[in-house]
Order: sequence, then C-alpha cells, then structure tokens
Amino acid sequence: MSEERASEVITDFGEILRHNMTIFMPRKGEVANNDTRLALRVVGWMSGRFVLTTSPYENGRKIKVETGKTHNITYLSKGKVYGFRAHLFREIQTMIPLLLFDYPQEVERIELRKESRYTTFFAADISSETDGVLEMYKGTIINISKSGCFISLNQNTMWDVEHELSITFDMPTNREQYTINSIIRSVKRNKDKDALGIAFVNPSEDFKDQVDVIASVAEEAL
Repeated sequence: MSEERASEVITDFGEILRHNMTIFMPRKGEVANNDTRLALRVVGWMSGRFVLTTSPYENGRKIKVETGKTHNITYLSKGKVYGFRAHLFREIQTMIPLLLFDYPQEVERIELRKESRYTTFFAADISSETDGVLEMYKGTIINISKSGCFISLNQNTMWDVEHELSITFDMPTNREQYTINSIIRSVKRNKDKDALGIAFVNPSEDFKDQVDVIASVAEEAL
C-alpha cells in the first residue's frame, strides 16, 4: 500500500462498498497513478467472500490483467483514497467480462487532499464535447480550492471518472468569469442528479489569488 501512514483502518469493506462504484488497479508492472491506473466498476459481492468488477477497457478494447496474484486496489472519495490488497482469482467470460477478487479484510484510508476547500454556493456551466457532440449542464459549486471543486448538477449525465470537461463560473470575490479545463475524479449518482469531484487543469494564477480571498473571508468569519 502507500508509504504514507494510514489515518484509519476500516475492517469492514462494506462501510464504503456500493454497487457501480469505481475502483482502480495499476497496469501490469506499473505503479498506480492518475495516468496509468485502470478503472473497474463494482457489480456485486458476497461479504467476506468475493467482489465482482467489470474488466478494464481502453479505447473500446479490453485490457488483459494478471490473474492469480494480489493487486493494490484504490478508491477515491472526497479527497481521500481508500486502499486495500485483493487477490484476483480469475476473469469470468460472460457477455460483459468480469473480474473475481477476494473480499478484502482491511481497507486503509489516507488523506490525500493537499489544499483546503472552502464552502461555496454559486452557479456554474459545465460542458464537454465528445465526437462533435456538445453537452452542457447547469450546476452549483458546493466547495472549491485552488486545485479543484465539488459540483452538484441538476440532472444525471453519462460522464464517468477521468472524463474531461470545461467549467465556467463567476467568482464572487472580483465578479470575473473564469473558464477552467477540468477532469472528473469522482462521481456520485443519485436518482435524478449527479455530483462530481473535479480536478482543475492548469488554473490561472489570478484564479488562485481569488481562492486566497475566499480563504481570508472564511477565516474572518470564524
């Protein structure tokens, strides 16, 4: 697992386990990071026995994974990573290929967020273009930092982790509009709306300065 000290050890994986959640495993022979990890979807489990996930795909092609060995698995949520080791028994060949993992006994939770986030409540326009089709949604930024934000949308999308998009919003500190290229790091789907954990890609220094202003206002309010 990570060389960082775990802030908490969860002995019941079921505390964070849910259907359709995304977990990650490293590619063969590589250390997992944002660029090389493979995304899997949890589709079922039996507590204490096994976990079933989808097989990883990239550009429409299934990626071969090593069975019969133990893998480091991670799961991102609210700026934290849950990590555990799980033995991959085998790949099950069905209409949708599945992976059969051993059920983990312990899950480490490590704080990863490097920057403080500040509670906000302002509107944002979110857009993404895929294969020439432009999708646009309205949302509300719930919290923000220099490196990302958490945003609630007013409807469901087909977007998933690692999807690239653009966010446009007015900063209340200087009433300037900012458009920032971003990447989805986490997705929470409810019945009629999505909530997205967003990482900004190369935000401007001017924008970062405005986050500092938000921070100073937050400190004065304490």
